[in-house]
Amino acid sequence: MSRFCGKAVAATTVACIWICAAGADSGARVSWIPEEPEQGDALVVDVRLDKETSSLGGRFIDRDLIFFPWGEGAWRAFAPIPVGARVGDRELVVEIELENGTKKRSSETVRVKAHDFDESHLSVDPKFIQPPDEERERIRRERRMIREAFSESADERLWRYPFVRSAEGRRTGRFGTRRLFNGELRSRHMGLDLDGSPGDPILAMSDGRVVLVHHLYYAGKAVFIDHGHEMFTVYFHLQDFEVEVGDEVSAGQRIGTIGATGRVTGPHLHLGVRLQGRYVNPESFLELDIGPDPKARR
Repeated sequence: MSRFCGKAVAATTVACIWICAAGADSGARVSWIPEEPEQGDALVVDVRLDKETSSLGGRFIDRDLIFFPWGEGAWRAFAPIPVGARVGDRELVVEIELENGTKKRSSETVRVKAHDFDESHLSVDPKFIQPPDEERERIRRERRMIREAFSESADERLWRYPFVRSAEGRRTGRFGTRRLFNGELRSRHMGLDLDGSPGDPILAMSDGRVVLVHHLYYAGKAVFIDHGHEMFTVYFHLQDFEVEVGDEVSAGQRIGTIGATGRVTGPHLHLGVRLQGRYVNPESFLELDIGPDPKARR
């Protein structure tokens, strides 16, 4: 059981606390999903209020919580947990200011568990391990382009729940895998690989706005979509593009086709989710069970 202000809530798959307004019986219920998240997960923080609030904020693992409305008196935020996050007890802070000026701050403990990440051995063209001199300026230019695409995000929630699986193929690469290219440890795999044949459709994971469409050295033909509140999805190794920069897309809309461009061993989709500057496991979004989205009913 978790207790705050004398009220108790059973802790099952959702951990709960209560913040009570001074001198009143009512307050705010704060919960998070999952109760014990793993490295690389996205934590969902839920706040339920029975009083009008003038501000709501918080912080978890060095990132501010960006809350969005989730029905009457309900607010939610995503919090990214890095793949290399220290495991164990981590502080979750929620701060509320009511319309009457009352301020409350809750500091609770979220236990982060270790994830047993895989290791993979891949053989690729040596030019993707040691790029030739004539390609180095291209790579630097593309890195600047990507930083610029990530530098501006809509200040409102564009995405809708539930999230859509972007390709039908089986999973061939897990998030967070330590990757050895041609026998050398080069990187972690910061996305989810889904198998497919050239020309198979790729679907937008949710509503958003296309911010980058480009053929990149490592990622091949790639599409970047902004979903608001510093949340982006990326789609790599495409064969064809079916969107342009500035397009507004809907969940499940075709944005391109599966290919084998860039640093690959065969045709597939690399799907990535970037949240407040950190890549998190796309499957933690695809497997979410957070109830009906009030935005979807509009």
